[in-house]
Amino acid sequence: MEPYLVVPLLTAMALSTLAGICLLMGLELRANRIAAVMLGLGAWWAGCELFWNLTDDAGTALLLHRLAAPGFCFIGPLGMLLVLEAAETPLHPKRWLLGGTLGGCFVAMLLCFVSPWMLARMEPVPWGHALVPGPVFTVWTALTGFAIGQAVAWWMRDYHVSTLSFSRTQGPLVAQLVIPVAFLGLASDAMLPVIGIQIPRFGTTALTAFGVICVLGFSRYGYSGLHPRAFAVRALHTLPDGIVLTTLHGRIRVANDRFSELVGAPPGTLVGVQISEHLDRQLIDPPREQRGIECELRRCDGSAIPVCVATAALDDVDGAAPGIVLAIQDLREVAALRSRLVISGRLAAVGQLAAGIAHEINNPLAFVRANLALLRREYDRVASEAQKRGDGLASELEEWPDLLDESIEGVDRAATIVRDIRELSHAGGIEPELADLNHVLDQVLRVAKVQLDPAVTVETDYVGEALVACDPQRLKQVFLNLVLNAGQAIAGRGTIRVTTRNERDWVDVTIADDGCGMKPAVRERIFDPFFTTKPVGRGTGLGLSLAYEIVRSHNGEIWCDSEPGVGSTFHVRIPRRRARAARERTRERD
Repeated sequence: MEPYLVVPLLTAMALSTLAGICLLMGLELRANRIAAVMLGLGAWWAGCELFWNLTDDAGTALLLHRLAAPGFCFIGPLGMLLVLEAAETPLHPKRWLLGGTLGGCFVAMLLCFVSPWMLARMEPVPWGHALVPGPVFTVWTALTGFAIGQAVAWWMRDYHVSTLSFSRTQGPLVAQLVIPVAFLGLASDAMLPVIGIQIPRFGTTALTAFGVICVLGFSRYGYSGLHPRAFAVRALHTLPDGIVLTTLHGRIRVANDRFSELVGAPPGTLVGVQISEHLDRQLIDPPREQRGIECELRRCDGSAIPVCVATAALDDVDGAAPGIVLAIQDLREVAALRSRLVISGRLAAVGQLAAGIAHEINNPLAFVRANLALLRREYDRVASEAQKRGDGLASELEEWPDLLDESIEGVDRAATIVRDIRELSHAGGIEPELADLNHVLDQVLRVAKVQLDPAVTVETDYVGEALVACDPQRLKQVFLNLVLNAGQAIAGRGTIRVTTRNERDWVDVTIADDGCGMKPAVRERIFDPFFTTKPVGRGTGLGLSLAYEIVRSHNGEIWCDSEPGVGSTFHVRIPRRRARAARERTRERD
């Protein structure tokens, strides 16, 4: 076997290995994929070259050379595309040049299969077989030479304008290696055969050298084809915050799954996208370390979410920054909490203001109520004396009782509203009293019966004993409000169901109706002070908020389940532990 044949054998193995390394370095990177395709095609080319030099038949050698056409025909355009991607040069201005080169090489590949214009024949040489090129082969050689030269020029320009000391020092060395190796490969496989000089081929060897340079060049970003990177990538995708690695130009090189979720894009589709499409470009320009920058992240659907961004420059061994790392934290829950705290603070301020106003109003209301009551008594005395005398004064005062009674009723209503506001603003402690909630509910239903529509049926289902330590009068206010609200929610004939149950340390009271129900937006606000769905003048919006505060003061819970058109169910839970304590204190007193 000719010793030269070791060259295509070793290059085929080396190119296959380098292609695999490029894929292991990061399949999500487009530059890695292009390099892997280029080196993989070169491995196919080197394998075919090995076999056409081993065969004794010139026809078989020519067939194998034609099969190798995809491996060598696209070396030029693939090199251009790889350099453009690695240098992050915008593709649009170079699209016509790249497209024309790719089209010309594709035509040349087709001619390799269908005519002798590219590959005329194979002739025996000491190391196997050598190609006798056709007339179009010269055109392809010039096109490939131009493409490789253009790629090298772009590469040199990228190194020259780079801000990284690594690039500026290593770039010329790389170019000095690439240019002679590329020239040697192009000369041995294309230019010399065109003029009839046959020497051993070194095109695949030159491509192998280029693959080594690619691998070494990618390593400046800290990538590694070794196993630890697989763990690092897996750990990156498990982090709860979005992590992004961008270039100095703002293009995304790596983005974990959490960032894709925040942006609303499928995982793996953000590589190559400009970070400015989703975040402010000023966050990474210039590259510097920043902490706690709150801003908005623009999602793919056009919406925006609040985030907190931290940035840091990714330094190389010389202290320069080839990339920028961004950590993005979702602030939606924090923003919602802030909003609730602001609302809570406002409600607290409103409560304090309402308590002060209620206190100031309560005193004049008491004076007016006392004076009206005195006038009512005096009217009764004067009317009685006038009626005894038989003069006409009694008839002139006939409307006075109604006017005074209406005035007293209005003052009493205003006083009730003021008292409710004061209780809502200053819910004090309660003296626990042992009471059976079944009896409390019976008393409430007797009072509510006169205010419910006769078409409304009330059904009860009580547990044997529902003892709790409570303030019965205040709980009556809660249950009366719930029962009356249930009656108002029923239009026409309907049913209110009142049940009690003992559940471990709780007594559960449910008041359900089959009325109109509530929409989710209304249900979420029913316990807010001053919120009401009733017409103006028919409700103050304090009933359920007072009920909520009273139940909370008993260390209990209250919530509502409702569905529009089906009805509503209010649940009230009062702890029984205090009932046991109250019972023990009663026994001690006895």
